[in-house]
This record gives sequence, structure tokens and C-alpha cells, in this order.
Amino acid sequence: MARDQPLDAAMTTELGEPTADRGYEPPGVVATMSMTDVADLGVPTADRGDPAPAVAETMAVASPDARSEFGDPTPDRGSALPAIAHALSTWSAEQLFSVVREVAEVHTGTDTYAAIVIDPPGNGADAEGLRAGIGLFGQASGELGDVLRLMRDRDETAYAEAFGSSADALLATLTSPDRSTRLAPVAGSNLWDGPWPATFAAAAAVSSYRYAQNEFAVERRLRPIAATAERLGLAGLAGISLVYERVVALGADIGSRWIERVLAAPISDSANAVDRLRAASTQAGRAVIDRLISSSALAAAEHSTDGGDVAAR
Repeated sequence: MARDQPLDAAMTTELGEPTADRGYEPPGVVATMSMTDVADLGVPTADRGDPAPAVAETMAVASPDARSEFGDPTPDRGSALPAIAHALSTWSAEQLFSVVREVAEVHTGTDTYAAIVIDPPGNGADAEGLRAGIGLFGQASGELGDVLRLMRDRDETAYAEAFGSSADALLATLTSPDRSTRLAPVAGSNLWDGPWPATFAAAAAVSSYRYAQNEFAVERRLRPIAATAERLGLAGLAGISLVYERVVALGADIGSRWIERVLAAPISDSANAVDRLRAASTQAGRAVIDRLISSSALAAAEHSTDGGDVAAR
């Protein structure tokens, strides 16, 4: 999958300088968002509880009705992110990463890159199996496979060491064009049970895995999401974060379809779009919306020009 838009040539301290060949080596992130130094991320949501240091105790389990937290999604499915005719958003990578970080504070707590959510197929047709990382990238949707492919392309040796003798089989399974194949067992175990959740959580100690998560979240998720948000009447980084948060919370397919359903009719301005999202959400959902809309970190990032050119808004 080709990158939707090249990374900006200049980035601020948080993301660091891009590499010549890959474009996404953010050394500052390791210091601010590692598994052990997580003061920048705050606390997890109340329903998940405080994560314990042990990997086995940090894994969340998605319940079959978890997707009802923000209202029922549309029953029909389609492409996760509709094609955008105009050019993708020109927000800098640094600014978009502020959205990733702010939403991670809500959904991954202090786990960040090591976050794990167990969402077995028994949860329904949209269940992802395993979801992992700072953006809770899904197994069934193919996102987790794309993250691993980015990791391997960065450092093949580190990838093989992190995922062991089944590393090649794992990547082949997760990058299959067939959804059912992506949910198939690897080395005799489903990815949502057995040794695999702990393996993915432990891989967060590997820099190439963290960098791959950052690149995927910003370049392959957020840039098209930013364009979608603007088309639907949600302006600014706070508006973008509302669409991105639904994708992180519900998965790529169902999250974006939820947003599309709620904002199906024409929207005159951002305030109306936010009001419509609030009306379609539960009390917990409205609390998350209010948190993101009032985020001082997103407001500061939006007015920063250090990370690259920003389109007039």
C-alpha cells in the first residue's frame, strides 16, 4: 500500500527528523510514550480500569455490546473510508500525531504501543480478533498486518526476533487479501488467545514496531480521515479527532460507517456536526466528545507552524 502523501520535510521535536528512505523515525516518542515512561498519556477510561505492569493483566477484552457505547452503527457495511476526490489534508505529521496521542490517552491508557484488546469472532461479524498498538490496529481489517509489514521493511532482523520462528507465517496470514484467512490461527493458536497477545505487547519494546505504528496511524489512517472529517463539516484537529476516535474505538470499518451514518445529511458548520454526534452518543460517548473538543493539546498543535505548512481553515 503506497503512502497517501509524503511526510513533511520538517518536523518538530516530538516526531524527530524523517529518515531518507522511510520518513518516520521519531526518537522523541520513545521517551514520551514508552511502556515505562507514560506520564504524557494520563489515565485510561474508567471502564477499563488502571492497567497493571504485567502484560497479562493489561489486556482488555471487547464485549459483544462494546460497540453500542456510542450508539448502534449502521447494519450495512461498505468501504471504511470513502474515496476523496480532492487532495488529502495538508496537516503536518507532527500535528496529526497530536491527534493520535490524544485519542490514545482515552483508549489505551498507559499501555500505548503495547495496548491489546481481545475481540474474538464470537463478538459478531465486525469483530477484529486481536487489536493492538497505539491505534488498536485490527487483525481482521488488515491494519495490523500492514503495521507488521512496515516494521519488517524497516528492520527485518528486529521483526524476526520479535515474532520468532513463525514471523513469516504471521505476516502472510495478517496480510492475506481474504478476511477469513487473516483470522486464521498461526502456529496452532488464534491471535486473540494463547501466546500471541503477550508477544504483540512485548514487541512494543522494539523501536521499529513503535515507528511502524506511528507511520501507519498518521499516514495511512489520519490523512484520509482528515479529508473525510473536513468533508463532513468537522474542522480543525479537534474535529478530525472525533472521526479518528470512532475508528480507534470501533475498528476501521464500523467506526467510519458510524460517522458517515450520523453525518449523512449536509452539515453547515462544525458546531452542527458536533451537536449531531453528541445527540447520537450515549453519556460516555458525549464525555469523550467534550474531552477532545476542549483539548488544549490539540488547540496548541493546531496553531503551531513548527511541524510544516497548514492549510488555511
